[in-house]
Amino acid sequence: MHQAAGKPPPAMERAPAVDRRAWRAYRHRVVATAAAAAIVPAAGASRRMGKPKLLLPWGESTVLESTLAALREGGVLSIVVVVAPEGPLAAWQPPAGVRTAVNPEPAAGMLSSILVGLAALATTPDDSALHADRGAAESPVSGGASGPPRQAPDPLVVCPADLPALRPATVAALIAAYRTTGGVVVPRHGRRRGHPLLIPPHWQARMPEIAHHEAGLRRILELAAGSVHELVVDDPGSVRDVDTPEDYTALRQT
Repeated sequence: MHQAAGKPPPAMERAPAVDRRAWRAYRHRVVATAAAAAIVPAAGASRRMGKPKLLLPWGESTVLESTLAALREGGVLSIVVVVAPEGPLAAWQPPAGVRTAVNPEPAAGMLSSILVGLAALATTPDDSALHADRGAAESPVSGGASGPPRQAPDPLVVCPADLPALRPATVAALIAAYRTTGGVVVPRHGRRRGHPLLIPPHWQARMPEIAHHEAGLRRILELAAGSVHELVVDDPGSVRDVDTPEDYTALRQT
């Protein structure tokens, strides 16, 4: 997601397909604000890379798990990774404190994965219940719910899964900036806006409406333009994702 330029894109004819039962669970069970939680969309097909990019080596870990480590070390303790029903991550075992949710229609785009992730967060009783159990992760997507109402993330941290060079200090600084401003917060490195994006609860509630727009998640930045806080960070990892073999090679050489 990069900074939008020019006029907002026109609305799509229909919103991405989302399980409406899961969304009813989300809207009725979210009762208050709580700590930061993250959604990491990871349901893409890695077509430009030509192989599963999220499982590529990065240091002693992988691209995906390095991204997750930056989030956790930066202060985000609740993380949902949204995966496709089939593919290289179908059998992936997430680290402690991270759970998975399945997007049944990953071709609908990143925003559809974010909606699935929010529904999963809404049906997680508490942070101590976050675990790597695929059966538990799938129930929010199918509309199941158990336990007491879940508090809305405050903020919701949306982070692409392919930011292995993201620094934990950047995540911590973004959360600190959010505590001060209370609005949408996005990092800026040089001339580029980067990731992750921090979203307050009132914008989370508008996700189904935003799903109608081709701009997807960028629509939040367009609608909230007057109240978006850009935090300047000295972190090239916040703007350098891994889409192609050239991206991966160049980033490993820095």
